[in-house]
Amino acid sequence: MENWYVYMLLCDQKTFYVGICNNVAKRFGEHKNSKSFFTKKFSDLVLVHCEKYNTRHEAAFENGS
Repeated sequence: MENWYVYMLLCDQKTFYVGICNNVAKRFGEHKNSKSFFTKKFSDLVLVHCEKYNTRHEAAFENGS
């Protein structure tokens, strides 16, 4: 079974970006290397939060409570 993650980035210390993925390290690298349409305009990206879920559906639709 593959885990999925909801993650939050702080972009240029002013804007938050929230996404889901199954490999946080790889996806964060894509953000840092300007491979994401939304985050490519930011120079400073910080991973500020990450939550693990069992399925993609849970990551996309569960509220964690």
